[in-house]
Amino acid sequence: MGRFNDLTAGTLAEILRRLRRLENASPLSSSSVGRGQMRFYDGSVLLIENGALQVTGTATITGTLQADGTINFTGTTTITGPMTVSGNTKITGNFDVTGPTKLNGVTEIGGNTTITGDLAVKGPATISGKLDVTGPMATKGTLSVEGVTTLKNDLNVTSGGKITAGNTVIDPSSSNGGVTFNSGGGVGGNGGTVALRGSSNAGVLAGAVASMFAGAYSVDVASDGVRVTNLPTTGSAPNLYADSSGKLYRSTA
Repeated sequence: MGRFNDLTAGTLAEILRRLRRLENASPLSSSSVGRGQMRFYDGSVLLIENGALQVTGTATITGTLQADGTINFTGTTTITGPMTVSGNTKITGNFDVTGPTKLNGVTEIGGNTTITGDLAVKGPATISGKLDVTGPMATKGTLSVEGVTTLKNDLNVTSGGKITAGNTVIDPSSSNGGVTFNSGGGVGGNGGTVALRGSSNAGVLAGAVASMFAGAYSVDVASDGVRVTNLPTTGSAPNLYADSSGKLYRSTA
């Protein structure tokens, strides 16, 4: 049996049914936007609860990105502007810095550190552990060593440098290299000999001939005998004879 439509009936019931269906619908549960955009403005907030925000393209934020939880970056991260980190920072992988780096606070390095370029320290540096330097090291300023120092190899002092220990000075320019004393005198080299001298030019020369001198007088000891220069005279009976060169003999006459 067929159904007859009442052409005099209104459409209000159908409109109410469709309106009720629209009120209970969730149009954004499976929605998409193509070639357009969705805009939130005037203080609107995009709130995601127990869900996730997944971006497979590019996300651009021109304002402030605030994250109160954990942020995980598994790919390459590029920051071209200033970055301020006010909390603790931990890096477990390689950390490569190709630009200038400035540390204004306390810095502690607990592992091995290798520096292949120049290292400039403009302020005081305190090293409480062992410092091993296997290559050349140049110190152009004043170096103060206040603890016990052990030297296990040669110490070369060049360019007219001196070594001062209290009142004793090792001076390479004094007597072809020698040791001088601030109170006078010293030890030096003289034509292949070693000279001990006092403050009044008195001293001893040691070489093929060992000489002890003071003023105009000297005593020379050689392999062939002993000579005295400027030996004074006396009227006493002789028991010592000196030839014309000053060589001394014991007289038995």
